[in-house]
Amino acid sequence: MGYMAEELDGYKWLEYRPHPIRKSPYIKGTRINVGILMVQYNTFGYKGPKDLARDRDLPLEAIIEAIDWYRKNKDIVTQECAEVRRFLGVED
Repeated sequence: MGYMAEELDGYKWLEYRPHPIRKSPYIKGTRINVGILMVQYNTFGYKGPKDLARDRDLPLEAIIEAIDWYRKNKDIVTQECAEVRRFLGVED
């Protein structure tokens, strides 16, 4: 799967940026990557998208889009996390 803007049709808040490891999109206007955002969402026990939006000071719509993209592309985030672990020298 390529990482091109056309793949984000229908997403108002997401954009791809070139990065050697990160392949998931970013929330527009921020330095927040969807992969990292979803790791935090799943790890820190947020009760729902509203809590995450409030905590990260982001529009709820942006969080909902990020969650939607993640649910459709979990394999990309899994790959991204594995690359980060390899880069950091962290063993599974």
